[in-house]
Amino acid sequence: MRPNDPTKFGCNACHRHAYSHFNAEKDYFLTSQSVRSGSPFRLSSFRLYYLGQSISFLGDGIVPMTFAFAALAVSDSGWGMPIVLLSLWGTRMLLIAPGGNVSDKYNRVTVMIAADLVRLLAQIIPVFAFITNTATLWHLGISAALYGVGTAFYIPASIGLLPRIVPKESLQKANSWIELTLNTGLLAGPALATVLVSLGGIQTALLFDIATFLISIACLSVLFRLPKGQLLTNGLEESDDGRTAESVNDEKENEIPPGFLNGLRLLPRYPGVLWLMLLSCPVQFSIASISVLGPIIARDSLGGIAFWAGLATALAAGGLAGSFLAGWVKVKKPVLLVLVVLTICQPIQLVLFGLGLNIIVLAVSFAATAILVTIAGILFDTYVQIMVPDSALSRVGSIEQTLMSVMIPIGFAVSLPMAQWLGSSQYLYSLAAIIAICGLIAAIFLFPRQSRIDESQTRMTQRTGSNK
Repeated sequence: MRPNDPTKFGCNACHRHAYSHFNAEKDYFLTSQSVRSGSPFRLSSFRLYYLGQSISFLGDGIVPMTFAFAALAVSDSGWGMPIVLLSLWGTRMLLIAPGGNVSDKYNRVTVMIAADLVRLLAQIIPVFAFITNTATLWHLGISAALYGVGTAFYIPASIGLLPRIVPKESLQKANSWIELTLNTGLLAGPALATVLVSLGGIQTALLFDIATFLISIACLSVLFRLPKGQLLTNGLEESDDGRTAESVNDEKENEIPPGFLNGLRLLPRYPGVLWLMLLSCPVQFSIASISVLGPIIARDSLGGIAFWAGLATALAAGGLAGSFLAGWVKVKKPVLLVLVVLTICQPIQLVLFGLGLNIIVLAVSFAATAILVTIAGILFDTYVQIMVPDSALSRVGSIEQTLMSVMIPIGFAVSLPMAQWLGSSQYLYSLAAIIAICGLIAAIFLFPRQSRIDESQTRMTQRTGSNK
């Protein structure tokens, strides 16, 4: 029986996989305490990757506001933005799973370059339409759909690529810097989009986004041409004799066969990854609900829309602070921290917002929650990148993105009618209760399993020591 059979796993194969899993987890905890200070910027491959990502994130930040202006310019009916959002999220939701499968099967840098070319083409369509004064809602819908296609392949490939260019002792800091730059781009993007549209029209803002894609493609192309010795495989450098035969055999044993379903079957082996993904579903749903109900609650019950603007600013500031702090946090048990943050912090924020407390209390609550949730997200991403085999990493990332792509639009769609039926405060309390219950269920399944893992790891360590 082959150990990499997707439907059957022999006992010896399970033991070998479990042993490598324990070692990987032990190594992660060790690096969390001792070696994490290594900066990813010491690597030329990461500097190149980070440059392209930073410019691309700035372009991503201007897209929502630019398309809002474009939708208003071509349609007075009010259906412009819903059509654009449905086109974007619809194609992304449908293709994110194939995107993860392709990214695990082929060179991830190549997939990212192809995805950026698709997104570049997506922006050329409305640019040409606005320059020739022929722009319609169809141009925006097709552009958004193509943009979603590119994003569906780009995100899983980027999730799987980072551990190939950054050693695992520096992964957390690398994720922290990337998240910080992403949040900065999202924060600065609307203002930059407004300036560009005011100065040169919608086509100018879209041309700026196209330029950021060209820079990203150029950086990825240089990264693709780097010698193999400058890339990494599961934290080990690729070279003719740089890896031991044992490490090569371990990689082959942990290699997951192609196919999205094989990646899905992998998740039960990693209960921390599986249950935290499931717990993130109601959390993402609640975030989408707050984004819809926040302005309405602020207008009707909290003294005006300016109240929501202050809370949105607190969220953005908290996200930036959390992105920076995550690179310096040292945690022995990241799964436990993420579980606690999602189970407690998000419900508290929902309850306080439902109570309609004063602006200072709510702003502090929103900022603190954003800080902790951002740190938890970065720790979780790093945990996944270290624990999941490289051959299935993009597929596992695409599963997480699929869940998010489903929960966010559902949250957008049902939050207002549910709030009208139950009342805004009662709806927020219900969401808080659902998240807390899901967190308790996750804890019930996680803690006994984690205890068995710790005991097995201790026995293996003792057995290894006695054999020396």
